Amino acid sequence: MASSDDLFGAVQTLLDTLADTPSEALRIQVYGRHDMQGRFSWDDEASLIAAIADPRGTAQRLVAPLDYAKMTDAEIGQQCKLVFMLSAQAPSPTPAMPRLRAGTNRRYATADEIETILIPWLRALAYPRG
Repeated sequence: MASSDDLFGAVQTLLDTLADTPSEALRIQVYGRHDMQGRFSWDDEASLIAAIADPRGTAQRLVAPLDYAKMTDAEIGQQCKLVFMLSAQAPSPTPAMPRLRAGTNRRYATADEIETILIPWLRALAYPRG
């Protein structure tokens, strides 16, 4: 089984592609701060694991400190906010993230990308995480 470090490069590339923000400076310009706890970043694995979003006044870790290796794909989709926000949730046919804007190349993640890139990376994360 590949390590999370080996898989993170694909996660990083996927997020860069979805957001159309391949640099931290551009990401900050487009997304700004999600809250006072830090910037939303995936420049390295530790930053994404520590990322906290505050979309409606409730701080939420994008990658909760769970043992994803023991979870089904559906459980990961509900328990991991990163996967949840990138996946369509009924009744909406489109995901919450990324917000699409005219003049950019932003797009939504496909179900295949979530299943073959994000979920394997989450399952490879060490548990418990320090």
